[in-house]
Amino acid sequence: MTTSVPFRDVCRAIKESAFKTNRLPIIISLEVGADAEQQRVMVRIMKEEWGDLLLDKPFDGCDPSARAPRLEELYEKILIKVKRMSDDCLLESEVPERGRATLPLSPPLPLGPKPPICEELAALAIYTHSEHFKGHESLDLRSPSHIFSLSESAFLELAKDSDMTLKMLDHNRDFFMRIYPRGKRWDSSNPDPSIPWREAGAHMLAMNWQTTDVGMMLNDAMFADTGGWVLKPRSYLGGNSGVDVADDGTNNSVDSAVCMEPVARRNLDLKITVLAAQFLPLPQRNKQKGPGTKFRSLVKVDLHVEKQHRSLDYSRETTPRETDNPDWGFDATPLEFLDVRNVVEEISFVR
Repeated sequence: MTTSVPFRDVCRAIKESAFKTNRLPIIISLEVGADAEQQRVMVRIMKEEWGDLLLDKPFDGCDPSARAPRLEELYEKILIKVKRMSDDCLLESEVPERGRATLPLSPPLPLGPKPPICEELAALAIYTHSEHFKGHESLDLRSPSHIFSLSESAFLELAKDSDMTLKMLDHNRDFFMRIYPRGKRWDSSNPDPSIPWREAGAHMLAMNWQTTDVGMMLNDAMFADTGGWVLKPRSYLGGNSGVDVADDGTNNSVDSAVCMEPVARRNLDLKITVLAAQFLPLPQRNKQKGPGTKFRSLVKVDLHVEKQHRSLDYSRETTPRETDNPDWGFDATPLEFLDVRNVVEEISFVR
């Protein structure tokens, strides 16, 4: 239900905004449905539009199978995340033509829903390559460059298993994981990104930026006034986290002593007292009905933390006022969230 956008226009838009406010790397996650010929055109366009910004070969002394680059090595670089070629996947040029008299009379070769990735495009997946997630055994993979991509629905289903959640958290201390919205979000709505961040230490959440909803508000809360990268809490980092990102303006640094610490959790008592609000904009329906229409205003506060029980309610509201200038007074009843257990401060939000 959208119009098409030329791939070259997308690449140019990325180039125009890339590295204007910081030098931190950009990862382009490609979902490819084009055939091999068009994939080669994509590679040519990316190289033409991005030039030296595109990471198209490994760094000297940084074998992708041995280690990932340090953050400062990737400054002002665009990385491509896409599937690599595999031995069990035929290139389009290797699929025999059908209908020739010389071919044996057998069923046609089964082709997957998407064309295989051609060699030229797969070669760009150097330090960020897509890997198919198959379950528990996949989390034992230790290739530094692999990235698992899970749908929102698949992740939430896996997260019901506490052992799987712990295993994902352990894996994600050292390796990337990306979560994307479920396919049925035809309205371009967003999931709650704080759940994969908090419960599994997932790094990348694909967001529908055209929609300002709860999910997008939480994403903004995490990344507002940053360079687009936020260092995870110490207890979410692995043993190879010799990261120093002070140059990006965040003044965060972590030494390599961080190794498999338990996730730091605290208990929370939070009280918020709302005193007043002024000049609240009237909803359109009230304007149309005239000045005599009642307008009941209130303030709602949501606490986004890990829920220990589904029945817990982390939403509070003030009493409503029939005015667009509500005043609850200095003796207003506070909105209280008391004895909230196991809170990870850095990945919890008040909305």
